[in-house]
Amino acid sequence: MEYIHKCKPFLHQDVAFKRFEYAPFFAIFADMGTGKTKMVIDQAGVRYLRGEIDTLLVISLNLVGSQNWISELEAHMSPGITYKAAYYMSGPRVAHKERVAAVCNATGVFRIMVVHVDALSHESGISFCEDFIAKHKAMVIVDESQTIKNPTSRRTKHVTSLGKEKAVVAKAITTGTPLDKGWEDLYAQFRFLNPAIIGCRTFAAFRALYCQMGGFEGRQIVGHINLPELKAKLEPHTFSVRSEDCQDLPEQMFMERKIELTPEQKKLYDALRNEFFAELDSGEILEADIAMTRLTRLRQVTSGFLPNDDGTFQHIPSNRPQEVLDILEEAGGKKVIIWCLYKESLRILHETFRKAGIGVAHFHGLVAPEKRATELARFKEHADCQGLLSSTAVGGACITVNEAKVQIFYENGFSYLQRAQALKRNHRHGQTERVAYYDIIAKGTMDTKVINMLKKKESVAIDVRSVGALRGLLETI
Repeated sequence: MEYIHKCKPFLHQDVAFKRFEYAPFFAIFADMGTGKTKMVIDQAGVRYLRGEIDTLLVISLNLVGSQNWISELEAHMSPGITYKAAYYMSGPRVAHKERVAAVCNATGVFRIMVVHVDALSHESGISFCEDFIAKHKAMVIVDESQTIKNPTSRRTKHVTSLGKEKAVVAKAITTGTPLDKGWEDLYAQFRFLNPAIIGCRTFAAFRALYCQMGGFEGRQIVGHINLPELKAKLEPHTFSVRSEDCQDLPEQMFMERKIELTPEQKKLYDALRNEFFAELDSGEILEADIAMTRLTRLRQVTSGFLPNDDGTFQHIPSNRPQEVLDILEEAGGKKVIIWCLYKESLRILHETFRKAGIGVAHFHGLVAPEKRATELARFKEHADCQGLLSSTAVGGACITVNEAKVQIFYENGFSYLQRAQALKRNHRHGQTERVAYYDIIAKGTMDTKVINMLKKKESVAIDVRSVGALRGLLETI
């Protein structure tokens, strides 16, 4: 039976489909925005049509990621397949329990359940997954498989054990960030697929064969050895693609919007920075948490607030909110995602939009998890909702928002990974327009150095024990 793609695949997706169409296990390492979810949905679909599987268990990044998978199935599952799908959550409402039960008890259709990886840290989640696949022919997909890179963690062990169940006849892992710390991150991910791929029964054996040890008592991994051999073992089972190699994806435009500190901000910023310099020059060793607190306070000043001892906040006049309004006006009604680093910034912008009469939805830590999907749908579907207020920590890795044609980084954190994930939220399969990204940068502050590092695809590594490193970050460009 010929497999019918619901959405025409890009060239790289078609290559991956044909390469792994009959593979019992495989890894897809694809940049965000290249459509790795579609790739594994098609792989599951073709196996169902051939009668090889009747059940799909997806292990997702988090609850929001689980909810997003349901939408991705609707967008990409072959029209020739009848399926029932739901996502698992502990202690759900009665209506959700009924949806989950309907999938568990379904017959004659493709059964699909999405479970967030943290559920596999608990006996209830483990038992649910085991019961769901028992007496069936199942495929298990670990989405964002970097979550099982730690070979000693409880959830990694449980996911690996689940993959060994007799009912599992096919397995896949997907991620855009397979290597965070180093090649050792791959051991547990490929052990889930098949221990024979690498051939090391334990992580200690893997480390002895492929890692160079050093540091304190020789217990730290300081480098890697025999990499050609390791790569040769992994290559037959791995498909890797970078977004820059996909010529049919839309273009991206990056722009900086530089703002001046208000007099009130500058006075506070300079005072705090000078106090920090004095502490650094005193010769006394600053505790790491104190140094990070000093840096955080400086960044909060540039965002227009400072926390008080009683948990309230002192608001400081700032040009950032107006800059956001200016960009939204220039966007001409296009939908815009605004990323914030701090919860107080989210509150400030909420009030800014309310006063300006601009419709905005919320997808961040101040919104209850069960309400976020509704907020996201409101942003996507309502023409009078132009903005989506979010944080890279909550929305940066798990949502698809191709309806947005503009992103604004109200603030940037120190992590390149979080920024890279956020950049791809609307630069994905299905996007038909050029995407614009704006970074708001306060002149004369550490903002400039932070963004320069991030644009080099580097996280801002801060050695809080180094006076020189701290001074370098604080010195004005």
